[in-house]
Amino acid sequence: MYDAPDRLEKRTLKPKAQTLILEHGVLTARRGQRTHVMELRDYPQVVPFVESIRATLAGDRAALERFFRVQFDGTLAHWTLLLVPVDTTLAGAVKDIRIEGERDAVRTVEIRQSDGDRSLLSIGPEVRP
Repeated sequence: MYDAPDRLEKRTLKPKAQTLILEHGVLTARRGQRTHVMELRDYPQVVPFVESIRATLAGDRAALERFFRVQFDGTLAHWTLLLVPVDTTLAGAVKDIRIEGERDAVRTVEIRQSDGDRSLLSIGPEVRP
């Protein structure tokens, strides 16, 4: 769930229930009875990942271009945004981030790492807590 300009919430149901909330530069992770809070400014290596999603949802091209070369393909009905890191340190870890969507909805976020690993986030309808 995204609330402009900077609140982003991710709920994972499987394999273990977990909630991540980003708000005003603070990331809160909840899993079971455990809660971990971190200030993003203390973890600059995480900022580009978070910003790739937040800036896409906000339509903030300038924010995307601070961290990535941006390539847009497709139509409003189905589009793809390819983000390639411009920072050499980040590029050493991440080959690219591919975000696909329909109209104003993000459907998938795929992060391909430089070592060949990848992660895929599929986004569906909102799930109530």
